[in-house]
Amino acid sequence: MKGAKFPVMTCGSGAEATTSGGNVTILGVNEIHESGDIVFEAQQHWRLTGARNLSWVSAVGLPLASSVADYYASRASTRPGQGSQLHMDNVCGPDEHNAAVNDSGYIIASAITTINFAIELAEIHARHGSVDEQEAPAHNISGWKDTVARLAPSLPYDPARSFHPEFEGMPLNGFQAKQADTLMLQYPLMLNHSTMTGASRRNDLGYYSKHSLISPDMTQAICAQHCHSSPPMHPLLHTNVVREL
Repeated sequence: MKGAKFPVMTCGSGAEATTSGGNVTILGVNEIHESGDIVFEAQQHWRLTGARNLSWVSAVGLPLASSVADYYASRASTRPGQGSQLHMDNVCGPDEHNAAVNDSGYIIASAITTINFAIELAEIHARHGSVDEQEAPAHNISGWKDTVARLAPSLPYDPARSFHPEFEGMPLNGFQAKQADTLMLQYPLMLNHSTMTGASRRNDLGYYSKHSLISPDMTQAICAQHCHSSPPMHPLLHTNVVREL
């Protein structure tokens, strides 16, 4: 793989510490969303500080985003007989109860968000970097754009139900997530994708609010974010309010 992948857990060395018996576990291998999560935090910093600190772009933002973008681009792969469409196979999103799935919606959304941010910063750097910086090796912006275009169609979506399954082939009956990471496509990622419609957002919220464990509170928090203005109080929001009281 190219680029940079952050560990799921580490003990200060930077090495993967998600181990058992001295060996890296399946979560340590497949749970690749942490890298995108870190880039997303950097993106939020860039936005909230006014998106104008060009020295931060050169020293922090672009090296970080580009390295993770390169990792995701190299991690995505085609499938025999399916043309040039890219997939994220054998991965694990924040829902660790499903540790080896294909085309996790959250992983794909995180990869797209990361690569698009790398493109944004690389284009800013090309316009405003110093002469010495502009002489540095160019980033593969066209390659990143190609990756996004070929990966986006693999985001799991059920058009008949206007609904986003958590991963390819997810069973609807009897499914239960540890935490409904698919809901994070709409918040906080706010993914820009053709399938992210008003209907699909509502259907995602309705389904996963009934098919997720109560703890941890990822599902409830996102439902509360979207349901606070729609009385009566959403049951998951009520659960959190009562718990706090």
